[in-house]
Amino acid sequence: MAGTPLVRWLRATAAVEPARQDFAERLSLWLGPVDALRLRALHQTLQPVVPVGSPRWSAPPDDLEARVAQARATVEAAIRQALPRPAAEPGPGPDAPPAVPTYAAYRQRHAALQRQMAATATALRAQLRQALAQASPGLRQLATLDAVLEPMTAEREPRLWAGVSAVLAQRFEALHTPADGQGANRDGLRRFEQEWTSALLAEWDARLGPVLGLLEAWRHNQEIEA
Repeated sequence: MAGTPLVRWLRATAAVEPARQDFAERLSLWLGPVDALRLRALHQTLQPVVPVGSPRWSAPPDDLEARVAQARATVEAAIRQALPRPAAEPGPGPDAPPAVPTYAAYRQRHAALQRQMAATATALRAQLRQALAQASPGLRQLATLDAVLEPMTAEREPRLWAGVSAVLAQRFEALHTPADGQGANRDGLRRFEQEWTSALLAEWDARLGPVLGLLEAWRHNQEIEA
């Protein structure tokens, strides 16, 4: 994760350092005792992979990669659409300084995009598991493992994505609030909108991690069979 776009953005924007633990150590922080028992039980049920040359499952749909690419592009296009104009807080009187836009519109737009990201990634992940289960015995085991892991990690993920929104809110205040307190800092707003778009694209990339991992496993299996 230390090399993902989201982590690089957080390190540059919020001085967040990547975790030093290995994958197993980090995963243990996410899983409780019940989750660990479920994984252990699943591991005991997995059978050795059938050697190469044994009968394989029917091939998955040929358009699987196209589905992922199209869904990925759709969400990216939604993120890059015209940004919302922040609602302005009215001044206390006719002689008050010009109203300063607030972060509320960006927060609302971000929340809507997060729902779209989550729904799209979940649907793609389910389709890929179905395809993997039909591709080979080994990939069927991978699909089974992913089906167990997804709900375990889904319980913790909202807190991570909420952290992205919190950092963006801080950046909005830092970049958009004028130094003299008078009027709107247009240059800061433009810079914030660039960071906002980059952060959401990085978040989408992170959410797609499990999807792309399953897709890579399917692609590798197709190369072996070719």
